[in-house]
Amino acid sequence: IRTDGTRLRQIVMNLVSNAVKFTERGSVTVVVGRDAPSAPGLPAMLTVAVTDTGIGITPEQAALLFSPFQQADQTIANRFGGTGLGLAISKGLATRLGGDISVQSAPGVGSVFTLKVAANSLLPGEFLPRVMPGTDSWDSGAPGAKRPLAHRTILVVDDVETNRKVCSIFLERAGAKVVLACNGREAVELCRTHGFDLVLMDVQMPVMGGREAASALRATGFSVPILALTAFSSGGDRDECIAAGMNDFLSKPIDPAVMILSATRWIRSSAGVPTNFGVTQSMAEPESFPDSDPELELFARAWLADLPQSLEEIEKALLSGDTETAACGAHSVKGTGGTLGMPQFTKPAEALESAARAKSTDIAIAALATLRHLHGSALRALNNTAS
Repeated sequence: IRTDGTRLRQIVMNLVSNAVKFTERGSVTVVVGRDAPSAPGLPAMLTVAVTDTGIGITPEQAALLFSPFQQADQTIANRFGGTGLGLAISKGLATRLGGDISVQSAPGVGSVFTLKVAANSLLPGEFLPRVMPGTDSWDSGAPGAKRPLAHRTILVVDDVETNRKVCSIFLERAGAKVVLACNGREAVELCRTHGFDLVLMDVQMPVMGGREAASALRATGFSVPILALTAFSSGGDRDECIAAGMNDFLSKPIDPAVMILSATRWIRSSAGVPTNFGVTQSMAEPESFPDSDPELELFARAWLADLPQSLEEIEKALLSGDTETAACGAHSVKGTGGTLGMPQFTKPAEALESAARAKSTDIAIAALATLRHLHGSALRALNNTAS
């Protein structure tokens, strides 16, 4: 399914940690399932039921659980601690993922918290690993599957030597040539002098961090996919990486199969499949505005002047869950940019529209970052033409 993996993980971990905290004896069970669409045109629902044999609560107490700073009662707060914010935040996140959280409970028996999120279908051209992690577990047996990164050169950037070595072992086993760097500054210098097919970039590093390095590289026109290596603490961290120019992330500890399959997918997408929303060669930015009559140029300048506000409104709509408004705004950008002689806006706007309709906020935010970058370059092109 397509969803925000970081926020889904955050919700499940909160539900499980609460169940463990309030269960002094017995068990905590997590069961994952799927509910069929409730009506034609609606997505199926992924369900995660967390069942415990803990202290339990009354229906009256359950009604307060999802309000900020509320726990079942003060006795529980004094005994177990906590602010009572976790469930309120989790419920809000579940709503943003197209679902909800419900609870059934009885004092002295236990509780069942059920999370539901929209099981949106993958976008065209996307796939997910269908094998469990393990040594060479990315090998499906198909021709070339054992060494999918053959003849590819990958830069691994991490300040921890062990992390660099572990990534190298599996990448080389999958056929890649690997170059190593210890910090973002080294990575930027290497990218100026070497040709890479992919960069795996740690986020927290001395001298220069991963986000700063990604921003510096994108500013030079570097179009190769950059995947963040990090244990994200929040969805905001991931959004910051995307805004800095990174394409995706791999969570630590690194799963070798996921790393190889993700690297393969992004390298292939950068070669032509429109799932890389960074600034790619297919979105080459013109140095000057194409020849046109003065009236068209005036329209282009007016549209570019209004574009930052339009993108801001699209982002607000996305973050509020109004994906239809966001998709309509992206559709307008897609059509108008090309009509005014700026086709570089078409593909990222199209990606933004598709992601918004699929309720994929993280991908949509990445496309927004690309459009903002293109806005600046388009203004420069117009000014070069005028001069």
